[in-house]
Amino acid sequence: MKKPTAAPDLGPIDAIKTAAFLDKGSAPAGRGSAEWRRMEIPSANMHATAEALARMLALALPEGVAGKTLSQATRTALMQQRISGPDRVLPFDLSWGAGVMRNQGEGAVFGPNTETVGHCGWGGSCAFVDPTTGITAAYVMTRQSPHLIGDPRPAALIKALYAAL
Repeated sequence: MKKPTAAPDLGPIDAIKTAAFLDKGSAPAGRGSAEWRRMEIPSANMHATAEALARMLALALPEGVAGKTLSQATRTALMQQRISGPDRVLPFDLSWGAGVMRNQGEGAVFGPNTETVGHCGWGGSCAFVDPTTGITAAYVMTRQSPHLIGDPRPAALIKALYAAL
């Protein structure tokens, strides 16, 4: 993974942002080591292909994938707003369901439908599920960018995807 050419705009730095982005192990210099890959860091070091991410999120569709789906209660929890407003880590106003960003506010980067949920990774990766259209999609990269959400590379692909529907 190639490091970003510039640091992301984190807004004012506080203890939470320091722990999330600047401490040893969370900073880009620690990424990629065997030790870092073995750690379990929520929202920081998941390893998957774009296909695997999209298939995982397809479980949130009523029809699921390969005969498996999440329960209706779990799907509702994913989509239902739990937290909204200024995020304590990311310098954006976001709406969160159960572990996923809702496609609203500054987090509206997953196409035109407000029911869509997903997640962006620092550097450009993203994955989402759109229950309105029944699609899932994901983007992963080998060269990180400084974007925390809304990287222009997946944004262009998402725009083309919806234009093709």
